[in-house]
Amino acid sequence: MDKKIISSKKGSFKKWFLLFGVLAAVCISLLVINVESNTQSVDKRDLKLGTVVYQEFMEFIPVRGNVVPEKTVYIDVIVGGRVEEVFVEEGEPVKKGQPILKFSNSALQLEVISREAEISEQLNNLRNTRLAMQTEQLHLKRELLDTEYRLSQLVRKEKKLKTLTDQQQFAEEEYLEIKDEIDYLRKRRALTKERQKQNDKLFEVQIAQLESNTRNLEKNLEIAFQSLENLTVKSPITGFLTSFDAEIGESKAAGDRLGQVDNDDEFKVTAKVDEFYISDVKVDQQASFELAGQNFVATVRKVYPRVVKGQFEVDFHLNKQNIQARRGQSLQLKLALSDSNRSVLLPRGEFYDLSRGNWAFVVNNGVAQRREIKLGRTNPNFYVVESGLKAGDTVILSSYEKFKDTENLVIK
Repeated sequence: MDKKIISSKKGSFKKWFLLFGVLAAVCISLLVINVESNTQSVDKRDLKLGTVVYQEFMEFIPVRGNVVPEKTVYIDVIVGGRVEEVFVEEGEPVKKGQPILKFSNSALQLEVISREAEISEQLNNLRNTRLAMQTEQLHLKRELLDTEYRLSQLVRKEKKLKTLTDQQQFAEEEYLEIKDEIDYLRKRRALTKERQKQNDKLFEVQIAQLESNTRNLEKNLEIAFQSLENLTVKSPITGFLTSFDAEIGESKAAGDRLGQVDNDDEFKVTAKVDEFYISDVKVDQQASFELAGQNFVATVRKVYPRVVKGQFEVDFHLNKQNIQARRGQSLQLKLALSDSNRSVLLPRGEFYDLSRGNWAFVVNNGVAQRREIKLGRTNPNFYVVESGLKAGDTVILSSYEKFKDTENLVIK
């Protein structure tokens, strides 16, 4: 006989409730395990924290430069010789035209004396040539004058004889002779005038050439005397004599470097900048620096494009300011690469080495959570925040190397 089975709804409900409880417990356990695996405790003393701020930002690079004179004139030997006297020592102030040292050069002195005598002789020959030309010119004028005088006499006599010849009171032969002589004198006069005209032209050319030669000879003589004067070396400008190398009795050849004179009225700063910024540094950009508790400004005067050992050179002009600087002094400058503007800024830190500015740990109520961020321009002090952070946020700035795979940090 079949037995009737009665289902119990109450028992089925209990089974499903127990199954749901087991599954929930498993999920909670997995969640706890996952949270604990992405959470790490860290001592606050091991961290460096920084606060995001909203303030003025200027992109700049630090540059170390040396103060040098704005104008330096080198002193080279023009005429070599033996050092006889030294009038100024290295480091002393000098004025423009002040004697610095004196050379002796007997060979040059004899050469100049010989050249002076030679030039004087040539000048004397030129004067004699000019005198001879003038004498020839006077001779032609006198010859022309004599011809004119003789011709005028014969013309008068010819007129008188022509009358007598017509009256058959004078020999015709004598009349013809006078007439031939008149014709000869006229031709001679014309020839003399032509000769005088040609001589005048030649005289003008020769005189111009002689005068030019005379000027050249006088210049040569002046150069010869200047060579003697160059035996005394003088300061080219007013300033300080530096790097001076000369001892009494020492011989120096033409072209040797004796030293230099630095103008102490104005200075400039020369600095070497990393080649990474060679396209960013332009003429007229400004750099600020502090000296003796005061702030000053320097302007980029010249950028040298040649790169040596990963650096290029820049000259900064120190604007007319009351700067108590000395030659060779080092200055720390801030070279501005952009204008100043207000931005959200995050202090620089070692965190950037790992995150590359793409994420950071942001602290809130003792817990630091990993957050996606975006950083832009930078200077030695700050990064510009483009997204992910706001002013007032606290960020861990120290290295993330120990918790690079962690999502949350519990700060103790």
